[in-house]
Amino acid sequence: MIHDTVILDSRVQLGTDVSIAPYTVVDGDVTIGDGCRIGPHCHISAHTQIGSGSRIHAGAVVGGEPQDFSYNGEVTYTRIGANCHIREYATIHRGAIEESSTTIGDDVMIMAFAHVGHNCIIADGVVLVNGVELAGHVEIGRRTFISSGTKIHQFVRIGAIAMLDGDLHIRQDVAPYCMIVEDGVVGPNTVGLRRDGMSAEDRSAVKTAIRYLAFEGLTQAEALAQIDDDDVDSAAVSAFAEFIRSSKRGVMRSRRTK
Repeated sequence: MIHDTVILDSRVQLGTDVSIAPYTVVDGDVTIGDGCRIGPHCHISAHTQIGSGSRIHAGAVVGGEPQDFSYNGEVTYTRIGANCHIREYATIHRGAIEESSTTIGDDVMIMAFAHVGHNCIIADGVVLVNGVELAGHVEIGRRTFISSGTKIHQFVRIGAIAMLDGDLHIRQDVAPYCMIVEDGVVGPNTVGLRRDGMSAEDRSAVKTAIRYLAFEGLTQAEALAQIDDDDVDSAAVSAFAEFIRSSKRGVMRSRRTK
């Protein structure tokens, strides 16, 4: 299952039923889990862990050195979960700070030519469409969908089950459950919330909370106060409010206010 042209470092640890296609290089103390499939002309670098059942397609670079002038060869890591799909020519760079990691959860799809910068944290079930670019230290919540060509500024956080349109430049945090276009928030990601199993009552409460944040012309503090005053018994709304309170960059809103 390992082609004769593959260059495999003696420190590499392979699980069972691993396949590596021609002209791929795996160097350093890399761990590749059971049932992984690695395509041709890939480069997987030191201190990388790849979970079982993951697929890495032609030309991908996984665990490369970070694009950060402060990096000076320190030991840093790339951790990729199970059943991920990393498509053609995607690039994923390891952490830039000693002993730090770039972390990708389970069931993540990173499509062709996407880039995941150093120290990013990507939760389970995220989809990055072709050409998405994540700068360093970006955090993406579970089951978020980011459309083609969108660029995320360093240290930005994207909440769970958000959906972002294509060709955007995101410089502020995106609250959970929101749908984002060029004008900012346009409402909840209703389809995503249904697919995640969120109840109709919680979806309605989330929609109201998003309205306070994005469309009522309230300040962020006023929107949070209104959410608190409603005192809705909803874990989803509580998570939404807590995300906003913890934001250091500010949260995207909408140009379509009253």
